[in-house]
Amino acid sequence: MTIVEDAQKGIITEEMKIVAKDEGLDPEFIRRGVAAGRIVIPTSPYRQVKICGIGEGLRTKVNASIGVSSDIVDPNMEVTKAQAAEAAGADTLMELGTGGDFLAIRKMVIDSISLSVGSVPLYQAFIEAARKYGSIVHMTEEELFKATEDQAKLGTNFMAIHTGINNITMDRLKAHGRYGGLCSRGGAFMTSWMLHNERKTRSMPTSTTLLKSSRNTKLCSLQEMECVQVPFTTQLTVLRSRNSSSMPNLPIKPTNRVCKSLLKVRVTSLSTRSEPT
Repeated sequence: MTIVEDAQKGIITEEMKIVAKDEGLDPEFIRRGVAAGRIVIPTSPYRQVKICGIGEGLRTKVNASIGVSSDIVDPNMEVTKAQAAEAAGADTLMELGTGGDFLAIRKMVIDSISLSVGSVPLYQAFIEAARKYGSIVHMTEEELFKATEDQAKLGTNFMAIHTGINNITMDRLKAHGRYGGLCSRGGAFMTSWMLHNERKTRSMPTSTTLLKSSRNTKLCSLQEMECVQVPFTTQLTVLRSRNSSSMPNLPIKPTNRVCKSLLKVRVTSLSTRSEPT
């Protein structure tokens, strides 16, 4: 039984009570938000985490990002950064490593803190494909699914899934003539893969295979971000404040066309309880 399913049945779980107390809100408000998919509570059966509610009507959360690169691979430094982020009051952590032993480093980070930890499985899958085959374009769907499941079993609580790029977006990108190209590393990887293999992303991260795997490993949430009616793709994490009802107005420029009226964010939540099955 997942937290979402409990919420939809009218059950207020212990996690919802903790979030309500932390936010100074009625537990019923939290339950309704979780049931509607507007609030997510990251948990994991593989480790104990600090309960934190994220979503509409809750206070703005701070998500700290860390991760090794191909140039600097120092696992101990990442642990130090993760612990410093938690000590400074971060609500969650994003482990964005793109080098070294992906799983070993992430496990060290996860084991060193109590915060919920997120990741981008696509980084691992593509970079390991480059190491194995000589190019990221030779990554298989199965390798992406395996990387996702392996990371979830480490105790990763949430993931960013790159599905905002489709053939329509690709046509706009090519026609627009952007000077900076793609600003997203994952987006650049996925775009290269799509062009080489003449495929769409829709059949990959949002497939039934990934959703079943996520449920089996108790992955708490998948964030599927889409940007529509914009000449380029970007990945945004929107952490809305209780006192903030709109995104800031941004100047309309070729490299900055993210406007509230043109942005659509869709979130698929699979919040689960902490107990192993």
